[in-house]
Amino acid sequence: MPPASLQRLMDEAPFVRLLARSLLAEETDEVVQQTWLRALQHGGEHVEAPRAWLGQIVRNVARNLRRDRRRQRVHEGAVDAKDLVPSSAELMQLEEQRRLLVAAVDQLPEQLRAVVLLR
Repeated sequence: MPPASLQRLMDEAPFVRLLARSLLAEETDEVVQQTWLRALQHGGEHVEAPRAWLGQIVRNVARNLRRDRRRQRVHEGAVDAKDLVPSSAELMQLEEQRRLLVAAVDQLPEQLRAVVLLR
């Protein structure tokens, strides 16, 4: 059987889940898991009002997750699609570099050309 201080916290499990669902429904399980992790890390021995204490942890975890998701969306949105696809001028430049490289390799003596092509 868990210690009395831990049991007092565990008795509030339905409240923790309900509050997590009301604050961040799509991340309920994550909020609940992070809440219990933080509660266990703290220990909870000297908590006089477990429901209020756990409620504050749930609200903090939900707020942090929302903030992290918002930052992630902003960061992902900052990548411009035009940066992912090279322009036609860049493609032409790359093709010209490739053409010059092939010409230079073709001009190498047979043995050196073989080494480069095998590499």
